[in-house]
Amino acid sequence: MLTPTTKRQILKDSDIAKTKKLGDFAVYFSLLKGFVCTGIMYLPKNIYNGGWAFSLFALILAYIFTMFCSFRLIDAKKAAGGSFSELGEKALGHLGKRLVEITLFASQVGFVCAYIAFICISM
Repeated sequence: MLTPTTKRQILKDSDIAKTKKLGDFAVYFSLLKGFVCTGIMYLPKNIYNGGWAFSLFALILAYIFTMFCSFRLIDAKKAAGGSFSELGEKALGHLGKRLVEITLFASQVGFVCAYIAFICISM
């Protein structure tokens, strides 16, 4: 005889098996919405507040800095291998690994807070 907990687990496992997984395009689109769309939604107001000249300069500078850092990360991954946390550990030891994990967590919380703020302001 099955216990209630076992029955729930069997139902949960069957629900997980029925769940349709996202394809490559759907994953790409979800990441694009999460990272890019929040910035695009704030962009017109930020340009209005900062002025055209400063905003254009700031956007170009941010683009150059982001591309430079991205290429440096790709080079580091090719040279040392591993995830971001493992790269931090190879560079600075256990403290580096923890700092990378804290920074990644903080950036994700920042994205969520920005999105929530945008939703609350636009309602």
